[in-house]
Amino acid sequence: MRVLRFFSACICLAMAASGFARAQGSDVAPKEQTQVATQDPTVVDPFAKVQAPESSTHPPIPPPASNAPESTTATAQTDPFAEAQTADASSRNPSQFTRSLKLLYQGTYLPDLLSGEGGDQAQQDFFLDAGFNWASNEDASLGVRIVANHEQSKNGSMASHSDDVTALEYFYRQQFADATQALTIGRKTMDWSSGFQWRPADLIDNGFSTKNVNIESPYRYRGVDQLRYELIQPSFEAVAILSNRDKDFFGGDQVAVKLTLKSIADVSMIASVNGNYSRKYGVIIDSNLPWATTLALEAVHVDVDKDKLTDPAHFGRTLESLSGISSYEDVYLRLTKFIDDKRRMSLEYFHNGRGFDGAQIAVAADRLPLAVDPALFSQQYLGRDYVYMAYTGYVDTWRLQFKPSVLVNISDGSYSGAISVERELSGSSNLTLYVDTFHGGAGSEFGSVTHGLGVGISYVFHFF
Repeated sequence: MRVLRFFSACICLAMAASGFARAQGSDVAPKEQTQVATQDPTVVDPFAKVQAPESSTHPPIPPPASNAPESTTATAQTDPFAEAQTADASSRNPSQFTRSLKLLYQGTYLPDLLSGEGGDQAQQDFFLDAGFNWASNEDASLGVRIVANHEQSKNGSMASHSDDVTALEYFYRQQFADATQALTIGRKTMDWSSGFQWRPADLIDNGFSTKNVNIESPYRYRGVDQLRYELIQPSFEAVAILSNRDKDFFGGDQVAVKLTLKSIADVSMIASVNGNYSRKYGVIIDSNLPWATTLALEAVHVDVDKDKLTDPAHFGRTLESLSGISSYEDVYLRLTKFIDDKRRMSLEYFHNGRGFDGAQIAVAADRLPLAVDPALFSQQYLGRDYVYMAYTGYVDTWRLQFKPSVLVNISDGSYSGAISVERELSGSSNLTLYVDTFHGGAGSEFGSVTHGLGVGISYVFHFF
C-alpha cells in the first residue's frame, strides 16, 4: 500500500506539472533524450571492470531551448560523455547502410587507493568499437555492434592484463501494419530508463549505479538477448519483452511489459517477472516543465521470493540473499535545465533500496561465504540516498566542453567532486581530461577511497 500511494503521488505530480507546462505555452524545453549508464562497479574500486551487462538508448543532441538561440555547431549531447548505441535506421533512413569504426583509449589513475591500504592503482583500456545498421526498406533494419578490448591494470605491486571481444548488439527489427507495430529479435539494449548513472526502470538489466561519471566505456551499451513486440499509437505505446538472460539463475525466463500514455507528460506503467526469483513493478514519468526544463522520474518496487533468500544456489550471489531483504524500492529523479543546445544544468536524486543498513552489515558479515570479502559489501551496498549535481558548459572559441560535478552520499555525508574537459581536436577525434577528488569521514563511502586526486584521460578517434 505504501508503494501504491507513492506511485499515485508520482502520477499526480506529473499531471500537475504537465498542466502547468501546457499553460506556459512555448516556454517549454523539448524532452531530454535518454542517456546511458552501467551497473555498479565496486565503490571501493572506482576503476573496477563492470561484471554485468549495461543498457543504453539513443542520446541525440537536444534541440535548443525555446529561449535560447540556434547553434550551428552540433557538439553537445544529452550527457557529454554519453554515446549513441547502434542506430535503428528503419523508417528514418530507408534503403540505407550506415557504419562506424572508432578507437577509444581510456587511462585512469588513483593514488593511495583505500587510503593507504591498497597502493596506487592504474588502468589502461584500448577499445576498437565497430557497428553498422542496414535498412533494406523503410520497415526493416539490421544492426550489429562489436567491441574488442585490451586492458592493462596495476594495483600496488600486482599487474594484470586481459583481452575480450564482445557483441554488444545484433538485432533485426521489422515494422508492419503501417509502422504501428514492430518485432525485434536478437540482442538489443533495454532502453527504458533515462538515467546516466542510475537506471532502475531497466527491469531486465537491473541497472543499479556507477560512480564512474567520467570514464568512457563501450560496455555501457551492451544489449539484452530478447524478443520484443511494440504497439505504437498516437496516444499510447505498449511494449513486451521476453528474455532468457540468466535463465538458470532466475529459474526461468524474464518477461517485462510497459504501457505508455503519451501526452505532455508521458506516463508509463512497467512490470517484470524474473523467473521464479522476483517480481518488479513501477512507474516512469517523462515531462516538459516551464522554463526549458525537463523532468524524469522512475520508481520501482521489487518483491523477492523469500525461499530464494536462503537457497544455497543464490546465497552470497545477490544483495537480497546477503541482506535478507525480500522487498525494496529504487527511486530516481532528474531535473535538467537547458540553457541552450550546448549548456545545461542537471540535478539528480537516487534512493538505493537494495542495500544494507548498519545492523544488516554485521549479520551479513557473519553469514557470507568464505569466497566473499565482507569489507566489499560493507563499503559498497549500504542502503543510502544520493544527490548528483552537474553543469555542462561550452567555450565556442576553443570548441571546449567542460563539466564540473559533485556526487554526494547524503546518508553518510561523503562526496566526490570532479571536473571534465573535452576538446575536439579535429572532425574525427576528441580528447577528454578529468580530475576526481574524494572526501568524507572514516568508514564513509567516498572518504574510504583515496585522499589524493584521481586523474584520467580519454582519446577517441573515429575512422568513419
